[in-house]
Amino acid sequence: MAARLYSTNGRGLSEVVRIALGAAEIPFEESFIETKDDLAKLRAEGKELSGQNPLLEIDGLKLVESMDILRHICNKQGWLGTNPEEKAKIEKLSDEAHDMYTTILYAYLDKVSKNKDKEWEAVVQKVKDRFLPVFEKELESNGSGYLVGGSLSMCDIVFLDSITWLAENAMEVLVEYPNTLNFLMTMSSHPAIQKYLDGPQRKPLPDVDYIKTVNAIYSL
Repeated sequence: MAARLYSTNGRGLSEVVRIALGAAEIPFEESFIETKDDLAKLRAEGKELSGQNPLLEIDGLKLVESMDILRHICNKQGWLGTNPEEKAKIEKLSDEAHDMYTTILYAYLDKVSKNKDKEWEAVVQKVKDRFLPVFEKELESNGSGYLVGGSLSMCDIVFLDSITWLAENAMEVLVEYPNTLNFLMTMSSHPAIQKYLDGPQRKPLPDVDYIKTVNAIYSL
């Protein structure tokens, strides 16, 4: 039975799960939450959805919270490191990349729905000052093209998810970080990841209508 992802029909907290499933070549089907009634029905069926986070049915399990789902997928694939030191570093960088992602996501949503262009510019500057130097340094010191070790790991997936937003909205920022830019190109051309990114399950950037739908579903 294919995995099934329950989420809203757009790019947000669920996207890192989709990228990981694509990278792992795990087929998945999607059930979209498009109204408050959809959400209530799922909860009545025992789907323990948490806030705006997705739910994934896989391996006989019902998993919630995007990062917890991601860890399950990465554990199955051996993407959590080969020793305790690598695992600790992967967890640390994954958390940092997730912080970067949510910082970008919420600022972008405000930019689109509330015309907060100046706030968006301030967040882009924050990403340049706080987040990107950390990952640029790790990529340079590791030297393999990946953040940790010599192969794909969880933190690579979270970081890729984050910088694709910059690639689509502020590419000039990434040009200042050559190792990060090379990472983006390398990861985007990974056969399984590229297949997902170019495929029909990849969602577009949120627009005003999508944001209104999410706000209505979750009473935001």
